[in-house]
Amino acid sequence: MRVALDRAQRFLSRNQGRVAILALLIVCVYFLVIFGEQAWHANRLEAEIDQQREAIADIRRENEELAVRAEQMNSPAYQGYVEQIARRDLGLARPGETVIIVPRRPAAAQPTPVPEPVQDGSEQNWQRWIDAIFAADES
Repeated sequence: MRVALDRAQRFLSRNQGRVAILALLIVCVYFLVIFGEQAWHANRLEAEIDQQREAIADIRRENEELAVRAEQMNSPAYQGYVEQIARRDLGLARPGETVIIVPRRPAAAQPTPVPEPVQDGSEQNWQRWIDAIFAADES
């Protein structure tokens, strides 16, 4: 055991500069790895912050649009329009009002004329086509 310890001491005394440089190199690599990891983590957090800011901006825009719609729906003109539709189409009334429904007379149905089929049994259908084609060419 003593021999191994002596060898190690001789190796260190001969290569003291190299060992110091190796130790310094290991420390530098360690700090570079830690710095790189922190930079990567910071970039990921920045991307998440940007996504959250976009989501907040979208929600604010939607909130503004809903506020405008709520303001429009609370306007007297819109309330009158809704009341008119409710009275006309749904037959609704305010409390205390009497609703009178007048039945409409349905329009008289006009029978559609049915054309009578041609009962000319002397000519075949193909003959009528030929007559129609040649008569169109003569005109």
